[in-house]
Amino acid sequence: MLFDFQAFIEELREKAEKKQIVEKYEKFLGPITGNFDQQEWYTQYVSQFDAIECKVPEELKSDFDWN
Repeated sequence: MLFDFQAFIEELREKAEKKQIVEKYEKFLGPITGNFDQQEWYTQYVSQFDAIECKVPEELKSDFDWN
């Protein structure tokens, strides 16, 4: 299962109690376009962390795109 970042953002836009989060973000930082790994917060902060290897139970290995 792959995480669909743009679908998540659109879902936030549709919920009255959550859409202000997206609106405030875009007001101060600009429009949210592209995938999450193309966002400024990802490229300048999150991507700088070293990846750690996680142990995944055998029964879950085919359920997600772990890479």
